[in-house]
Amino acid sequence: MKTIILSALAFALAPLLTAHAQIIVNFDAPGGLGSPNYGGAPGGSGAPGADSGGVTDEYWNPIGSSGDLASNGSTHTGITFTNTIGSSFNYGSPSPITLFNPYLDGGGAGGQTETLNNVPAGTYDVYIYSQNGGFADRGGKFTLGSTTQYVSNDGDQSTFIEGTNYTEFTNVKLTATGSISFTIDAWHGVADSVDTEADLNGVQLVELPEPSTWAMLFGGMGLLLVVQRLRRKLSL
Repeated sequence: MKTIILSALAFALAPLLTAHAQIIVNFDAPGGLGSPNYGGAPGGSGAPGADSGGVTDEYWNPIGSSGDLASNGSTHTGITFTNTIGSSFNYGSPSPITLFNPYLDGGGAGGQTETLNNVPAGTYDVYIYSQNGGFADRGGKFTLGSTTQYVSNDGDQSTFIEGTNYTEFTNVKLTATGSISFTIDAWHGVADSVDTEADLNGVQLVELPEPSTWAMLFGGMGLLLVVQRLRRKLSL
């Protein structure tokens, strides 16, 4: 009977041990983070629905470099970022959220395309941050696939508000290794906007577990409960 219990236990733990590791890759505007230990972004550590694994050593690859490191700062993912925006600015005064300064100004040419390369097949959330230092009302229009979203930019460098400081494209699916591209345009629909710039601070790619992985995990947990009950009965 003990042999049966141990076999069931091994079977239950198998999906927990073999589940595919979650990919989290961060890219920051040149001159910004480019180093470990940045947290707090919606796609980052401690955020609902994103980095539930509790990663605290969150590495950001500088945009424009050949960096491909995961958020742990040591695992090479092969995922790189192609940037077409040439203008980079620093607001000057320190920002409470380091991610928001410096930034790339994508509004001059408009319609510029940014690309994540060599992304493995899977389902992802893509977070795009758009905050121009401390200047307000200089938002951006971002299009990924058939979806377009807007960021208004409120000039507040201390908060993360969806639609104001960042936008999120959810459930972006790749059936094979490939690229994820989005375009950035100036958005002149921002209230009281005179000089809309379509700024870009950073991009995060967060892999989502596949439904089959969840099913395996829950199945394994259920079997563990069964094994525990069997052990209690045998000990009586």
